[in-house]
Amino acid sequence: MMKGRWNVKRASRKHSLKTWPESFSAIKAHKKTFDVRRADRDFREGDTLILREFAPCGKCKGKGIIWKRDKEVRPDDTKGCSIHYRRDCCKPPHGRYTGRRVKSKVTFVYGGGQFGIEKNFVVLGIACCDESAAQRRLALKHGTPAQFESAVWKAFGNLAITAEESNRAIEKYKSEWSKAGRDKRCG
Repeated sequence: MMKGRWNVKRASRKHSLKTWPESFSAIKAHKKTFDVRRADRDFREGDTLILREFAPCGKCKGKGIIWKRDKEVRPDDTKGCSIHYRRDCCKPPHGRYTGRRVKSKVTFVYGGGQFGIEKNFVVLGIACCDESAAQRRLALKHGTPAQFESAVWKAFGNLAITAEESNRAIEKYKSEWSKAGRDKRCG
């Protein structure tokens, strides 16, 4: 039997990772159940991912490099129609963490070098663990507590319900949500 790094048993690990807002929202909403990452860590099935939302810098888009257009016409440019760019650097940290995070479990690891996946990348199957199964059912039916509260206040604004009814509905839903959260199964 071959003894490679993929065959060695080890305890599950926690990985704290930057996640851009589009991916973060999709994972949090249970719409995205995979993540593509560089294979710079030893990701394994059962590992825990702490995904931290990171809003990239508007100038460099999180890469640290800015391409600026040269305004001068270069001598080798006879027609004056080609565009020249120069590389400039943005100052770190190239964005900011928003403070939002979500905990996920790795359910499957697809290594690179096969099926069109580049060699230095992995595709991770993930399951969001921040909410229990009961909370997920509630979220599918009524939305998260913040979404529910927003809808209730919108109904109040349209004079469909009173302020007292709005407060009662919101408190009742928050209570249901916290009761449903007691059966979390993610460690």
